[in-house]
Amino acid sequence: MAYIPKTKYKTLYSAGGEFVYQKDNSKFKGTYIEMSNGKFLKGSFLNPKGNQETIIPISSTPSKSTKETNNYKKKLIYDNLQSQIYKYHKNTKPLIPTKEIPTKKDYEKGKYKRYFSIRKNNITGYKEINKLIYDSLKNQDEKYDHHELFH
Repeated sequence: MAYIPKTKYKTLYSAGGEFVYQKDNSKFKGTYIEMSNGKFLKGSFLNPKGNQETIIPISSTPSKSTKETNNYKKKLIYDNLQSQIYKYHKNTKPLIPTKEIPTKKDYEKGKYKRYFSIRKNNITGYKEINKLIYDSLKNQDEKYDHHELFH
């Protein structure tokens, strides 16, 4: 067995009822090694010859009905979240980028205020918006999607 760094495995203890020996399905109790690839070996040290007994979790293969039930529950949660998001976005206006043009007064002052929004999950997709939209986002009105960050 080649050298395996300590970061690739953990030494743990089982009080029983969690694992069985792979060779004969007898119950296992004691110290075991959990490898980073998901394999479980008997003992507290890796054997350089690589001939350690393999143990397997008792619940490593849940029944098909359990898998189907879990997948069904996850799908219901996902669909429910998606419908809530869809309903929210259906009732809000999209942010339309607008560029404010400086007035003559702004030129005399030498500056003017600009407003920007940045989507929380897309920091490179910023938009310039006007003061009206900025105030709506700041107050978290339901008119626009206020999950946009603004500066």
